[in-house]
Amino acid sequence: MILILGYENFEQGTDPVIDWLLFHKANFIKVTLDSLFFREESFHIDVNNSKIYYKGIDLGKEVNVVWYRRFKDDRKIGYKEAKHADLKDSLSLNLQAELSTIFDYICHILKDKLWLPPPERFYTNKLLNLNLAQQAGFRVPATSVTNSKQVIKETVNFRKKSSITKPISEGARRLLQAGNLTFIQFAKTIEANILDELPDFFFPSLIQDKLKIDYEIRVFFLAGKLFATKIESSEEESSDDRRTQDESKLVHSPYTLPESVAEMVNEFMRLANLNSGCIDLAKCERDEFFFLEVNPVGQYLFESKKCNYYIEREIANWLVQNDRSSQMKIA
Repeated sequence: MILILGYENFEQGTDPVIDWLLFHKANFIKVTLDSLFFREESFHIDVNNSKIYYKGIDLGKEVNVVWYRRFKDDRKIGYKEAKHADLKDSLSLNLQAELSTIFDYICHILKDKLWLPPPERFYTNKLLNLNLAQQAGFRVPATSVTNSKQVIKETVNFRKKSSITKPISEGARRLLQAGNLTFIQFAKTIEANILDELPDFFFPSLIQDKLKIDYEIRVFFLAGKLFATKIESSEEESSDDRRTQDESKLVHSPYTLPESVAEMVNEFMRLANLNSGCIDLAKCERDEFFFLEVNPVGQYLFESKKCNYYIEREIANWLVQNDRSSQMKIA
């Protein structure tokens, strides 16, 4: 059986794969945070015997392959009837901790299953990934983390290059909501007026050299297979962050990585202990390829459709093949 850990509602990277699983008549079950904790559905963990039962199914016995797409979220969990309104946020944090502990134990019980990606690599450290990319042979932008305006000024003056700042944590990709307004954090050039307005000390922030990019490359990695997309901008001055750019100004096309770059991608994924993920590269002058970041549960569908890669079908085939091969070994 294939176990899918995903969101309750439509998620662009999950549902198309499920369509292909249905086409293959695969034996799978999708479990969400809502179905485990917020709906009246049978769920039971027998801690003494290390067993998980969901809708009467012994997941430890039946499941061969686990696909972690996106499961956890940041909803506030609490009681609307809480007598003290001030307790709602604290109660929500406590319940989030309870859910996290339960989920960690579920991962432990299923640790011997084949995971995509491995449970300890759902979320990776962006700073460590830069070091691993260097070990794999990639060039990476000069990067530092500081809380000092003086350090930023000295860095910019010494390198004589523009700098950008962007979130350190993958968690910073989450949407921020205030009433009917929604915000997102993204990469931004540190302009002189912004630098002048900073206090002398602030919360530690990531500072990185701004690269002169010819074009970007989004690579989806699946168990050794590489699906690369070249992303070019028709604008003279491209945005610091692709997510803030007008999509109509971006051109996506299939791309074949140079053999040396493909080898570095494979080596990085080996060092990072990842069997899937979305990797962002930058092609700069003198045919230099820079590693920017990796997201183990990154979005792939947009590039897949633009390039006719059918990555969703590839993921489904991988899940089905590994589930069936596990069944043959058991038999």
